[in-house]
Amino acid sequence: MAKNDSGVGAGRQLIRLLTAHPLLRYLFSGGTTFASEYLTFLLLFSVLHLQVYVANSISFCVGVTMSFTLNRLWAFKQKKFKMRRHHQMMAVFLVGLFNLFATNVIIGFLKHHGLTPILGKVLAMVLVVLWNFLLFNFVIFAGHKDEGEDAGLLP
Repeated sequence: MAKNDSGVGAGRQLIRLLTAHPLLRYLFSGGTTFASEYLTFLLLFSVLHLQVYVANSISFCVGVTMSFTLNRLWAFKQKKFKMRRHHQMMAVFLVGLFNLFATNVIIGFLKHHGLTPILGKVLAMVLVVLWNFLLFNFVIFAGHKDEGEDAGLLP
């Protein structure tokens, strides 16, 4: 009896397709980063009963570390980066701090204009995802281009 590998082959093909482009890898790594940061926050705040700002600060550091690691090693992997590792790490941390500040400002502004913070957070996150992708892809994790190589938005 012949083994039918068409399902396995199709699954591998789908995974290759979904991970072929930096934007898709970025979205996956972002989802993983969000989950680790949020679960850390829930553990620290809801289970260990740490003060909200302490729990948020610690979980933020977990998120920035996860973001840097996944984006550098996988989402925007390059043979040779334009920026050195410690410069990339500092840039990701500074972008993260800016994102934290900007998200609070956006949520507060939208709340002041009658939009619920729950929806304001979603809108702020969409903006953060967009500008982070552009910064990460074209600045922080940009690689040196070889002839014929293009790591831009289009595959």
